[in-house]
Parts: sequence; structure tokens; C-alpha cells
Amino acid sequence: MDAPPGSTVTTTRGGSVTVDEERTRATVTGAASVTVMAGDRFRIEQALIDERWAVVVRGDTLRQKPGEATVVDLVTGDSAQLDGTSDPPTVSGGTWALHGDTLVHATRGQDGAYCLARRDLADGVEATGEVVYCAEDRHGFTNARVTDAGLGLMTFDDGRPSCRTVGVVDGSAVAPQAGVDECKGWELVPTRLGTIWSVIPKENELDVAHVYAAPATSSDSDPVDLGEAAAGSLVWCGDAAYFSRDSSRGAPARLLRWTGGAKADVVYEAKGGRAFIDGPRCGGDRITISVLAESGDQQLTARVS
Repeated sequence: MDAPPGSTVTTTRGGSVTVDEERTRATVTGAASVTVMAGDRFRIEQALIDERWAVVVRGDTLRQKPGEATVVDLVTGDSAQLDGTSDPPTVSGGTWALHGDTLVHATRGQDGAYCLARRDLADGVEATGEVVYCAEDRHGFTNARVTDAGLGLMTFDDGRPSCRTVGVVDGSAVAPQAGVDECKGWELVPTRLGTIWSVIPKENELDVAHVYAAPATSSDSDPVDLGEAAAGSLVWCGDAAYFSRDSSRGAPARLLRWTGGAKADVVYEAKGGRAFIDGPRCGGDRITISVLAESGDQQLTARVS
């Protein structure tokens, strides 16, 4: 993939979004090319893309102002803004996720509660979204994952250390996933193949996760053990779930795919010494990874469905 050195690219069927290494500029290509500048005191925190939409999120580095997002229609080239005046409003920081026409982001609810908003972009960016979940007082949430099968979330309390729970948004609550080690959950993806999630086994190694799954076709109450993963790498893309695993103990960095069975398949292995994989990043029916290796960095994209 041709991309400026150090930039981060995510590709979909109808376009791409590229963020520069300094995270000051994002370029969205589709029916038209749209450049989003972070602006004074802001930086680009996330760049999401699906087959119809791209969303570039800018955050205040001082965490004093609500985040801002530019939503681009890849088919028409039109763009619109979400910010602290939107309904529901954006907030400083917080989780964002995009799948199909569904966009979710953190917001503020009644009495200042920390909540999650959901928007149907097919109704227009300026259309009012809905608040689908609010955390308890002094609690929070992050790691939203949206698929056609539902909305996964990691919630946490104000303990020291904090107790983390992963589950699926059900009504106005989060239904905890059965079989997850208490207080160790990290991220969860609900899928038509079953549910897949990760936990953090050691609190002093927050970048190392372990992945488990509950296949929809299995009657076994015990989850399937899918092995070690890079924390935060679990995504749904096309027709499967993907996660990465950094090189360790002589094993190469790998990208793995889960299609509902008792194991995950290796679909990519890095070559040439120690490496780690940034991503994966999903763009509808395309998946992109950045491979950072001793032998040289590269970005790779593959069609997944």
C-alpha cells in the first residue's frame, strides 16, 4: 500500500481515510477528497470508516472542550459536524464505534450522567440520536464494539483497582457475558457466530490480553480458549472476528481470524525478526494492519468478504 511514512491508513471499498504521523491532518477519499485538520490544541484521536461513511474524531489535548467529529458521506462527498452542541452532544474523550449506518459515541445524559449515544447516519448526521445506556454514578465504560448482532461494551467501577465487566447493551443496561473472569474483561464483540471477548490476565501487563469465545453452535457452557492477543485489537470485519498477537518467545507477530469454531486461524505472519501489529482496522469488507518490524514497516490491506 502506498502511504506517507508514519501515516495510518484504513481502506474500504469506496474510499479510504489517512491520518498523518503527527495526528494533525486526516484525508478522506471517496466521491470527493475531504481534508480534516485537527486545529489548535486538538489532535485526531480516531478515524473510522465503513462502506458508506468515514468519521474523523478530534480531541482537545487539554480535555477541557468536547470532542468534535467530521462525518463524511463517501458516496456523495458531503460532510457534517458533531460537537458539544449536537443532540446528543459529544464529550471530551470517550469511546467511538462505527458499523454500517450505526455510529455510537460517549455523551452526557440527564443530570450530567456519563452515557452512550447511538445515531443512525442513514437518517442524516443532523438527526437526533438516542441515549442507549448510562453508567452509574462514578462508573464508566469504553471499548464499544458495534455489529449487526448488537453493541458490546466494557464497563468499569471506581474501585482501586477498577473492576471491569464486558457485556452487551440490552435495553438501558449492559448484560454481563457469562464465563468471563470477574473484573478482568477488556473488550467484547457480539456476532452472529457467537460472542468473542478478551480479558487482561495480569494487571501489570495491560497490553497483553487473552481471547475467549462462546460459539453460537456450541452447547458447551465453557468458553473456547483462542489464546493470547494484543489488548484492544479485537474487531469484527466482513464475516469474521479478527485480533492480533505480538511477537514473543520466538513466535512471529500474527493476525488471527475467528469464524465461530473452536480455534482461531492464522491469516498473516510477520517476517524478519521482532514485530508488532497495529490494528487490525476494519473498513467494511476490507481489513488493514500496520506491521512495525525490525525488517521495515508496512501497511497491508486485504478483502475479507
